Amino acid sequence: MENTPVISVVIPTYKRHELLRRAIASVRSQTLTNWEVIVSDDERPGGTAFAETSEIAAEDSRIRIVQNPGKAGQAGNLNHACSLARGQWIKPLFDDDAFKPECLAEFWAVAQKAPDAALIVCGVDRYLNGTLRAPGNVGSVPVRALQQNAVHLAMLMQDADLGTPIQAMIPRRVYFECGVRFPESKTIVSNVDTLWKATVLSHGDLVEIMKPLVNQHQGAHETISSKMTTQSLFQEFHDLREVFWNLIPADVRSAGFVDVRTDQGTQRVSVPALSVSQNMQKLIVSAVMAKRGQKLAAIGKAASVLQPGAWGHFLRWVKQQREPGQHHFVPRRTLV
Repeated sequence: MENTPVISVVIPTYKRHELLRRAIASVRSQTLTNWEVIVSDDERPGGTAFAETSEIAAEDSRIRIVQNPGKAGQAGNLNHACSLARGQWIKPLFDDDAFKPECLAEFWAVAQKAPDAALIVCGVDRYLNGTLRAPGNVGSVPVRALQQNAVHLAMLMQDADLGTPIQAMIPRRVYFECGVRFPESKTIVSNVDTLWKATVLSHGDLVEIMKPLVNQHQGAHETISSKMTTQSLFQEFHDLREVFWNLIPADVRSAGFVDVRTDQGTQRVSVPALSVSQNMQKLIVSAVMAKRGQKLAAIGKAASVLQPGAWGHFLRWVKQQREPGQHHFVPRRTLV
């Protein structure tokens, strides 16, 4: 194996040694072998996870386990793992999730074709208590790209499903040269990973691999979002709209449009007002409420939106949910 890995897999962990074993095993099963794993343990002093992973690391020199000496918590632990990465690309993996065997090989193949990418994402298969509940979609276009100066507009208009950090990979330069760290926010907690990816995308293009390459496992173990109220989650969605708006390049906002590269040439895309996106989000929330049985409250929230543009974009979003990969507000180009 070459001395320098092409991909550094970073795993923050805390007192979940049984789940961690599965995560590490999924990396060791990869068809790509030129990787390293950095496990950052937030338990002090180290407990069972540290002891068991130390035994695995003794058998495989590509695996390291370290204790997080800095600020405890998901952000501090993940940042510590990233700070030790030696690979050309950094690939997060949470201790309760897993990679499919071809995951790293496919990410690496795409990375070599995307020198301007700041973020590469893939689809995900979601499991509940070990049973596949939401299989990821496979797109008709295997890999597609969205240029940097239009990506936050896509996020603003609910047109970029970036998933969780386990679906993402970033180039080394974004962490070490651009200084992008996994953030801590008092107002955005459950969606802090979206905040992180939005910041990452200030430094390059978005590339989407249109197939599931990771498995997300949910069940009895606690997650951040499981501790939040529905209202808190909805408020985060609202706050993120302003974040995305402010990250749209100033020249794009002032011009009111952006020219986007597509397979057919250049297409001009208009930039709606922030209020259009905010009201569109209200309609999406009302749809979620109706699905949860809160029909009267949903009708009231939807009736408060009188902006025709918001309704138009909401209906586009509904079509997009029914036909994933279609009806985009910001077009993509095929990455060959």
